[in-house]
Amino acid sequence: MTAFFWIRVATVLGFLAVAAGAFGAHGLRTSLKAELAAEAIAAAQEKAGGAAEAEPEPVRRVLASRRLEVFDTGVKYHFWHCLALFGLGLLMLQTGRSGVAERVAGVGFLVGTLIFSGGLYALALTGIPALGMIPVLGGIAFMVGWVGLFLAARPCG
Repeated sequence: MTAFFWIRVATVLGFLAVAAGAFGAHGLRTSLKAELAAEAIAAAQEKAGGAAEAEPEPVRRVLASRRLEVFDTGVKYHFWHCLALFGLGLLMLQTGRSGVAERVAGVGFLVGTLIFSGGLYALALTGIPALGMIPVLGGIAFMVGWVGLFLAARPCG
């Protein structure tokens, strides 16, 4: 895997991060509008001392307001690791190296983005609490990627 491979992967992830951010800011917020309104009403009733209606769904879902925060977190990590991949590509161009450490960093960042951010996107879109366990594996992949980048960032010679 060459420096240009990782730089190109970073550009694709950057494009997708912008698209995901736009969707979260506009599309997801719009699709959760009714749920957000219901949450606001329930919170106001609870504050006023009234009984809030029980949720009609048989399966409890993550609150809509929390789902927006979760999606935003996915986008933030998506962007940061897109930049990390871009930096890895630049480091590889500077040093001329493409060894194990560089591969570990690149794969860690790519897999971490897919699993961590992807898992958070899935949780935000569905509201299914069990999906909250998936990003943990992506976080581990991110850490492996950072260790790989640490090892790759050594002097030439």
